[in-house]
Amino acid sequence: MTPAEIIRMEANFLQFPFFALDTHGLKEHDGLTCTAERQIGDERHEVSVRITRNNAYAFPGPLSRKIHFALLAKLQEEQKHPPFRNPIQWSWYDLAERIGLKRCSGGDIRQMKDAIESTHAAYIKTRYSLSHTDEPAAALRKRENGYHLYERLVFMDDSLPDGSTADTNHLWLSDWYLANLNSHYCGPLDYGRWLYLNNDSRIASRLYEYLTYNFSAGMPVFRIRYDRLAQFLPVRVFASLSRARQQLEPALKLLQRQRIIDDFRFERGANGDLLIVFQPGVVLKPPEQRLLRSSDETPSFGTDHETDAAASLVCAFYEQWIGSADVTPSPKELELASEQLKQHGDQTLELLPVVVKLLKEQFPEAQRFGATRTYWPQAVLRHEKQRTRQASAHRQAEAEQQQEESRSAEQARKQRLRSEWQELSAEKRQQIVAVVREQADSEYVRRSIEQGKLDDPLVELACLTQLERA
Repeated sequence: MTPAEIIRMEANFLQFPFFALDTHGLKEHDGLTCTAERQIGDERHEVSVRITRNNAYAFPGPLSRKIHFALLAKLQEEQKHPPFRNPIQWSWYDLAERIGLKRCSGGDIRQMKDAIESTHAAYIKTRYSLSHTDEPAAALRKRENGYHLYERLVFMDDSLPDGSTADTNHLWLSDWYLANLNSHYCGPLDYGRWLYLNNDSRIASRLYEYLTYNFSAGMPVFRIRYDRLAQFLPVRVFASLSRARQQLEPALKLLQRQRIIDDFRFERGANGDLLIVFQPGVVLKPPEQRLLRSSDETPSFGTDHETDAAASLVCAFYEQWIGSADVTPSPKELELASEQLKQHGDQTLELLPVVVKLLKEQFPEAQRFGATRTYWPQAVLRHEKQRTRQASAHRQAEAEQQQEESRSAEQARKQRLRSEWQELSAEKRQQIVAVVREQADSEYVRRSIEQGKLDDPLVELACLTQLERA
């Protein structure tokens, strides 16, 4: 199964959270509330979204979220272009594969059913916030509205609206949600990239959604208060900068490695609020900015230099994949190779063996270079982990070598001092012992000397140290 490369994500829920990111306490979690400010005409209003669970179900969590994305991807894979139509149909085995389950037991099906039903039952209460293409904007400004994300569910062997028995599972998206997808009130999301991020860090995948929404207008930088960003994810708000960094930096660095953001930093605002500043990476830049960036850094596709480099990359792939580089790359393969060379630069050839290994692990039936497209982001992360492990092993080896050198040096020092001690006269030894007895910090050493235990290891060490000082 190859997931849709780019899927449309409804814009409201790119900005506002619907699902919990943590599995803890979902059966007791009553809901989440997210507030923001929005300019409506000449006035600024506080807008809000509150998601509450039905008491008969758990709050929709990570599994519900992953299933929702998988079903959206399936809808768009099958119907290709808007207008998209209800219902979405799927089998449990297909859905299990899409969300990464290695099996599809009865227990797995029960969990997937529960996750879908919890999303179906959740209630969305909104004040000014959710845009709905079927209603005039003025109407949304004047009243609070309530919505559901899913309109209807029919599982296999249940009755369909026409009275027949369903031979597969059916889900109807709510009219307002489907209308927003069809009216282009949505944002493009690389589903393969999202799925990869989500498997590594749910915070990272949620940040990808949220930043996609906020960089859609092409702004060069985006600043937001940490406490406000936390509610949009949603995650716990910490008071200290160190805890906030510990919470978010792993996800932010993952987004950096995936070229979703170029840079980020934590800073204090004028009133002392903790802010996070983002600069978009190539993934979030509008197409015209991506082309400008690429032309600044590398020759545009079509030059002899780039075509040769792209062809070399494709041939190197086939050499590692099938043991032969005797191929003629297709235009699409050259285009994909050029994209990877622009994105990864000099590191591309280092990443290729990692991409090939991932392909052998996850898609061994692949035949063409085009199958590598969704594996380059994973290869970047795996390559970075390999380099980190190698650097760590190198540091450990250096530390062990330094420790061994220190031990050897200390042994040589003691041996030298013992030799010098043996060469001293008895009178000189007695003088050193007397000094140690008077000046030693250790009560044990002083008592041992008074008892005549001059061969005690600690007494010997103290005497040799005094000898070295003298």
